[in-house]
Amino acid sequence: MYTKHQVPWRTTFTTIALLLISFFLLSYTSSPPRLGLSPRTVAADGDQLQQHAAGGLTKRVTDTYSKAHDKGHWLHCRMSMTKEEAKESNRGKSLESPSYLQVNGLEEPEGWNPHDASVSQFGDNLNEALRSLSIPIDFHHESWVHVHEADIFNDPSWLIDGSDGNIDDFENCIPTGAFFHNSFIAEAGVIIADNNYAVDPALLANAMNPNDLATHIRKWSDAVWMQWWKVCHEKGEDVKNVKYIIRSKINNGETLNFIFQAILNKHARDAKGKTIGTWDNRITMTIKEDPDELYGILGSPNGAGAAYLLLNHKERLGLKIINKVDIFVAEGSHEVKGIAVDKDTSETITLLFHVTDV
Repeated sequence: MYTKHQVPWRTTFTTIALLLISFFLLSYTSSPPRLGLSPRTVAADGDQLQQHAAGGLTKRVTDTYSKAHDKGHWLHCRMSMTKEEAKESNRGKSLESPSYLQVNGLEEPEGWNPHDASVSQFGDNLNEALRSLSIPIDFHHESWVHVHEADIFNDPSWLIDGSDGNIDDFENCIPTGAFFHNSFIAEAGVIIADNNYAVDPALLANAMNPNDLATHIRKWSDAVWMQWWKVCHEKGEDVKNVKYIIRSKINNGETLNFIFQAILNKHARDAKGKTIGTWDNRITMTIKEDPDELYGILGSPNGAGAAYLLLNHKERLGLKIINKVDIFVAEGSHEVKGIAVDKDTSETITLLFHVTDV
């Protein structure tokens, strides 16, 4: 039988510090923090970009946008493949997440504190869009915070499926302070990224090695799938019924740069406008009319998270694909004149990805 091991004294002070930080994060259930940390974010992408001169910024974004376009194309192609075809196209390496990341249950053994939250950061910013899509305003907010020290097994499958496992192959790990706050409307197939701080940037922020094991639940795409699985089973809904993935209040500088570049490219081609408005005046990109721009957004940090959610969970989700994205703000408008991100733009733009069966 597996027995919890003693906590090494060398980690005590770090653990206490992280728990104090996490105390404030847990107040999210009553007063959402304005942390503005996006999935898969590295430190201050947007701020670093803004510090470059205009010429250097344009060249850098053009180069990285081209890479994002290629990545988005790669992701889009593989979303439509079976998991066997996707594996073959990936040089024989499976793109499916491990079995212990296909269902919920690993979060507590690996030091996460899961609880229902009462509020979200997006507030009523999505209500206009949801009503237009005939979606009930009935959110379930799920919050996971990595606050507990735990023994992390190299292969934790046995914790989930009850199989025989090597209970001596583990590392004692301290909490990272990472968190995943997401919202769901299970009946309508809606997944909303609200406020997320993934494990790798959390490790870096705490001067820890990003290669440390820490927990197997590291990426937004896996964490939000596990949360979706949990919510659907609690509410008796079908996990395959994913219809919309919403990235709200985006503040990832690189993602915003790519959104602006895609809008400028589209406007240069079709002259249909480059002002991001509220839902009724949104900008829409589709695979039929705007394939290159859609690829660019899918290849962004926030877009790729949505794509990997579909790509890494085919066995339980089935074959799903993103062929359309809506871009809008909650109020006012934003005319895209360039790719630079300012403080008035960050956390105002939302991406709504439409998910369909292949």
